Amino acid sequence: KKMTKLLKISVLISGLFLLFWGASSYAGQDLRPLMSVTRTEVPPAIDGVINQGEWKYATSATGFVDLGGALTKDDTIVYITYDEENIYIAFRSTVSGKIKAKATKRNNAGITNDDAIEIRLGPDPARPDHFYTFIGNSIGAIYDSIGAKGSSWDGNWRFKNSVVDSGETVGGIATFARKIWTAEVSIPFKDLGVSAPKDGALWRVNFHRDWNIETRKEGETGKLVARWTSWSPPAGGSFNKPQGFGHLYFREEAPVIK
Repeated sequence: KKMTKLLKISVLISGLFLLFWGASSYAGQDLRPLMSVTRTEVPPAIDGVINQGEWKYATSATGFVDLGGALTKDDTIVYITYDEENIYIAFRSTVSGKIKAKATKRNNAGITNDDAIEIRLGPDPARPDHFYTFIGNSIGAIYDSIGAKGSSWDGNWRFKNSVVDSGETVGGIATFARKIWTAEVSIPFKDLGVSAPKDGALWRVNFHRDWNIETRKEGETGKLVARWTSWSPPAGGSFNKPQGFGHLYFREEAPVIK
């Protein structure tokens, strides 16, 4: 099988395939991170639980930054893969304190003040302003829109999440001090108005982890910039500027980068 030929490579450089900080420039160009994503033969179950081996052929990355462009201490990890029908994305992050959310209804803009994950996908590099936004919080509420102005759009995508104790112990005693929050997403290509990407296709993308203020208290500076984090450094402090998106490179057969 094709997938058995894949070479899984662990790269201990912030977990990224290629890492170019947005603030850096070379030959006058603003360089952005690039993630190479491979196809999976067995899609993950979208149930909010990252089971062992389920994301075996998914690229994974970390190295999230805050609105000011500084690397965060949080170990948010994002996983991504695809098949003929869907793109699959998962997040894993640890939380000190109680994970919280207030938004309960679909498309409540206040969801970004909750513990939440955000995804922005631009399938057509020739139309950078035409991108899709997907947001889900820790109690299952979702938000979706098109473009920087957040034009109304309800996609047929799936979002599930779960929160469990980290299992950490001190002196053999469970601490219950930290939680693990995992979220899983599947997005049909047909909802994005495209077919499954061909080998070598290049999209624009960014992944974000929003933090409820209560989960950011301890050890934080108190600055609001630390509440919103992203994989690719945001342009002008805004998640909605496509100039701040990274690149998603689809390869049917390529090394799985973690």
